[in-house]
Amino acid sequence: MLINSIKKSLNKSFLIYIPIPNTILKIVANITSVLPISSRLTKDKVNELIPMTWTCSNAKLTQQTGFIPSWDIDKTVLETIKDYKKRNWL
Repeated sequence: MLINSIKKSLNKSFLIYIPIPNTILKIVANITSVLPISSRLTKDKVNELIPMTWTCSNAKLTQQTGFIPSWDIDKTVLETIKDYKKRNWL
């Protein structure tokens, strides 16, 4: 689960998860799209955030294509956190 990988990468025993209604995300993205400010919450990003689940099976990918991914969710989250800290986003 993504939240568990984030906790592990941040060396935290718990994280506070605050669900934000999709409507609020859409409103904020629409507002920031017309304002002269820089925002990482774009309309496209909201469309990525709204689905409740994403499913991808490395096993099926490997079986069908022979490709073996070198990155898993834990490595991806860890590298993302390192990058965010470097940029002072965390």
